[in-house]
Amino acid sequence: MRPDEDGTGAPPPPPEPPVPRAEVCKRLKVFLYDLQAEQKGRSVKITSRVREAGHALADGLDSADVQMTALLHDDSRGFDADELAEKMAALLPDTIPAENFGRFLAKAHVGPPEKEKKPGLVERGRQAVKKGIDQLGETPPGDGSPTDHAQPPDAQQSLGGVRPDDHFTPEPPIPVGGGSPPPPPPPRGE
Repeated sequence: MRPDEDGTGAPPPPPEPPVPRAEVCKRLKVFLYDLQAEQKGRSVKITSRVREAGHALADGLDSADVQMTALLHDDSRGFDADELAEKMAALLPDTIPAENFGRFLAKAHVGPPEKEKKPGLVERGRQAVKKGIDQLGETPPGDGSPTDHAQPPDAQQSLGGVRPDDHFTPEPPIPVGGGSPPPPPPPRGE
């Protein structure tokens, strides 16, 4: 058994499998849409960051690197993010080395595919509005408000200056069909 570089005697890890073009295209779209949001436009402008990411993908792939340079030379106009990602991916072979893909992710500042991407500003706004709407009318449990259903109502709970056991005497009904009106009710409270 040959020791590896760190002297532990363990065999080196197997090389990572090449990355398919479809995965590259998907990650390119994420990168370009993020860049479009940073540029605050409806299209993506070719910048040095786009060129570096493209060259990281095509590095050492002969004609793909030359063609990538030709594609990414025009920085005078904007490109549709999907269209540019597909054009860049089309220049690559069916699979690219994992090392190239890793360099692309590092230059593009795009996390690994399994990592959940943080929501953008618009999505965070939508979530905040939805949360606010969901909380309308709700009160914290146990605050004693009239809408608090977490605790049973108290039988003698005070409602301001009036207690629930205070009674009002209703006016007697007026008879229909003649006769004399009923006598007035007796005075209250004395």
